[in-house]
Amino acid sequence: SLSLSLVSRFLRDSKLVFWPLTHRVHRLWQAYFLDGQGRSRQVTLSVLCQYLLETEPVMSGLFLFLLLLSVLLTGFVGFHVYLATRGCTVNEHSKVKTKKLSAFPYDKGVWSNLREFLLLHSGKRD
Repeated sequence: SLSLSLVSRFLRDSKLVFWPLTHRVHRLWQAYFLDGQGRSRQVTLSVLCQYLLETEPVMSGLFLFLLLLSVLLTGFVGFHVYLATRGCTVNEHSKVKTKKLSAFPYDKGVWSNLREFLLLHSGKRD
């Protein structure tokens, strides 16, 4: 499938922490194995993951930890980009959610907010 080939390509092309596994994963992804009845089967994602967890537990654990961390950081960055487009802070956002503020007081529109957030504004005050 496309997503599995992209994962395989990412592991093969990245020369970072997982370099020792990249060539092995690429070869394993193209391999075949014999099932319980002796029939030849192509390697599936579950078989590949099981094999890597048994043979490389530290690297597999590190990969899973970094995958989880990247998902969490993506959510964190996404939420803060959303806040930047609204022109507010986390504190202001929580006050609007709890009805202590009626609206975001510094909202100037998406593009003006992003320019100000990225320090691209002209320096003039409105």
